[in-house]
Amino acid sequence: MAKKNNTGKYMVIFMAVIMISSVFGVIFYGYDSQSTTIKYGDYKFTRTEQGWSMNTRAQQFFFDYLPQEVDFLNISDSVEQRLIDTLEIDITSEFNDTNTDVIAYSAYSMAQNLPQKYVRFGFTTNTSYALIRCDDATVAIPVIYFQSSNETSIIEEDNCVMAKSRDQFDFNRIKDRILYSILGVI
Repeated sequence: MAKKNNTGKYMVIFMAVIMISSVFGVIFYGYDSQSTTIKYGDYKFTRTEQGWSMNTRAQQFFFDYLPQEVDFLNISDSVEQRLIDTLEIDITSEFNDTNTDVIAYSAYSMAQNLPQKYVRFGFTTNTSYALIRCDDATVAIPVIYFQSSNETSIIEEDNCVMAKSRDQFDFNRIKDRILYSILGVI
């Protein structure tokens, strides 16, 4: 009977040592369950609370998807070069598009990641916001037109970049693909 009591005491002491040493391990070495780093070419991406982060050109950029998750979306060389060379990008959509909230997030996120460019927002119909249509696109100021569609693609019509998405998730993929092109990652 005495042997059973000693075994119980030793188990309690053993568990206490494990728990105390775990606490000290976290205090001295930290705990970061979200820390994941992935390399893509010359770029390093770190998982953060905001998504994927990339530091380059003395700036931090944030993305929802990694480059390898969006590189299947094709962007022509002419669209890519036009977006790289311009100082202003106009972004538009239908005022009553079924994915207005996701389009707004994608447009805002794009602007936050392009501080070296002036980004202007608007709608294709006359509202209290800026009226921006594909007809307004020029070589110097291209228009990115986010719109819901039955396909996901990035195509150019005149100077207008048509960012078509078949679902709400593809708008963020398109946004990240365009950003990766402008930044030279893909």
